Amino acid sequence: MIEYVIIILIMVESGGNPNTPGDGGNAIGVLQITPIMVDDVNRIAGYPVFSYNDRYDVEASKEMARIYFTHYGQGKTRQQLYRLWSGGPDGDRQECTLDDLRKCLEMESYNPPPTDQETEK
Repeated sequence: MIEYVIIILIMVESGGNPNTPGDGGNAIGVLQITPIMVDDVNRIAGYPVFSYNDRYDVEASKEMARIYFTHYGQGKTRQQLYRLWSGGPDGDRQECTLDDLRKCLEMESYNPPPTDQETEK
C-alpha cells in the first residue's frame, strides 16, 4: 500500500518532475519534501541518512517517504497517509489537509489501487 500511496503523491505533488519547487521554494522534488521532513526522517533513522539535496533524487525521496510512513503510518488507511504527508504526524486529524486528500482521491480515480491479487504478484 505504501508504494501505491507514494506513486499517487508523486503525481499530485509534482507530476513526477524532480525539479519542481513548491511552498515558496521550501518544498522540493517529486514529493515536495521540506527541510523539516528531511530532519525528521534522519531523526527517525537515528543518524543523518539524507541531505537536503536528496530531495531532488527520486529514489532518495521515495525512501524518505517509506521511512516516514513506516514510522507514523502504522495502521493508517491510504487516505490517512495522504493527509499525514500533507500535514505532518497528526495531519490525518487536521482539517487543512482535506483539500490535499481530495486531490489524491481524484488522482486515484484515474489510477485505481491494486487489488489484493495484483499486490501478491
